[in-house]
Amino acid sequence: MTGRTMPRDTETDTPTIDVLLAGDVTRGAVTPGDIAAADERFTVSQRTDFVEAHDRVDSGAPDCVVATHRHDGFDGLAFLESVRVEHPTVPVILVPAVVDDGVASRAVAA
Repeated sequence: MTGRTMPRDTETDTPTIDVLLAGDVTRGAVTPGDIAAADERFTVSQRTDFVEAHDRVDSGAPDCVVATHRHDGFDGLAFLESVRVEHPTVPVILVPAVVDDGVASRAVAA
């Protein structure tokens, strides 16, 4: 979290955590529903377009980003690297479709 005051669910007075799912959802991949079901505090939105997802991060809206990565789809590695340039403290979780040494090395470096 960014150190700002967490918004609260007005019905339960519970802090909410705004999660951005950046990328494609494919069979077997994490979905917005999966993330929301993990914790009642999560509010999840999704952007499948790289620029729209980055604009959302630039606006300061999400508390956390889950970025998918596919060699033939959304480039979550490039997204992670671009977010790190201007927003080094935003938590980003990378969920690659296939993990190989190149993906792991770039993710750790970012």
